[in-house]
Amino acid sequence: DKESQHEKHRSEFEQAIFDLKDRFIKFPLTSEENGEKIEEFEELCGIPQIVGAIDGCHIQIYAPSQNHEDYFNRKQHYSVNLQAIVDENLKFIHATVRYPGSIHDARVFRLSSLCDITENVQILSGPISNISGTDVRPLLAGDSAYVLTT
Repeated sequence: DKESQHEKHRSEFEQAIFDLKDRFIKFPLTSEENGEKIEEFEELCGIPQIVGAIDGCHIQIYAPSQNHEDYFNRKQHYSVNLQAIVDENLKFIHATVRYPGSIHDARVFRLSSLCDITENVQILSGPISNISGTDVRPLLAGDSAYVLTT
């Protein structure tokens, strides 16, 4: 039947994206990789110590059959949250798409594995730059949804 063929192709497509994602979406893990991103970002924008910019957006979906109210967002439609980090060239270096549209960007970040490994200094640990007498680790730039943390 045509609908089951569509489902099969869609799942093959989704699997292909999943299989290839690490070839194209790479978060910098070493001080050297961070340093390259920081240098490129500062050259483009004039802001020191920025590795990337983080934000969330809503991907509109049809109402799911289960827990549809969780997916109804403040913009009055059903969605899932996409949290992404881009580098200076607007290339994705991290993406999370898994939380319902009703969840705020700050909570999506707190629930993400990225938050844990950042707070445990497993990523964004160096290089450190002294700016006006303060040692500053690599940073992600974000809007007011993202609280300022070390």
